[in-house]
Amino acid sequence: MDQRQRVAMLLAPACLITLIGCANSDEEEIFGESAQRSDMTRTLDPPVAVESDADIGTSIEALREQVAQESDATYSPTVASCVMQHYEHEGLVIAVYEHCDGSHRKLYVYEWGEEYGQPVGTLERVFGDLDDSEIVDAWFDPEQGGLKIEDLNFDNAVDARTDAFERLGADYVIEGFEPGWIPPEYPEERILWDTDFDGFYDRETIKGGEDPQGNPSYWRKG
Repeated sequence: MDQRQRVAMLLAPACLITLIGCANSDEEEIFGESAQRSDMTRTLDPPVAVESDADIGTSIEALREQVAQESDATYSPTVASCVMQHYEHEGLVIAVYEHCDGSHRKLYVYEWGEEYGQPVGTLERVFGDLDDSEIVDAWFDPEQGGLKIEDLNFDNAVDARTDAFERLGADYVIEGFEPGWIPPEYPEERILWDTDFDGFYDRETIKGGEDPQGNPSYWRKG
């Protein structure tokens, strides 16, 4: 299986979400004349250079060891075939390391502050090793407003970037998508894809979110 086949396999389950290579989607046909989609993808012309990233391709075990040095207590419950190793410092969980043998590894890192005299913990970053190779191939950072970086074909290079829509700022305009479609009123995120792994993002996806009442916000056919 070559790189293109491998990534096509990885993206296939998300076909209806990303619409990459998913023309005439079932979702559009289901809604008929008042067609609506959860998201829409366009080709970027010109492509945008992919940024380098210091964490993609690094050892997730080295990151775990770094956390372990800051810890003064650990415990490791086993759930099914997964080991969940908790690291604590002064009674507070500073990280959780999840290893499901033959499947994946994840490292959840927490930071602690204080509110009304009580300790308050927040999730700082999640590192992922999605092929159990001990190498970081994805990470998510809620502290940066919801940023996710991914290596889709496990070659230690960035292939996808997901930004929470509010990160894009007031100057960002949704444009260049398929004519006749109206963007969601409440977009959730923008995803950039390097589908041919040449170091340039060549696709952009805008995904709808939810309105204040919790209803889905769709792309709609005008």
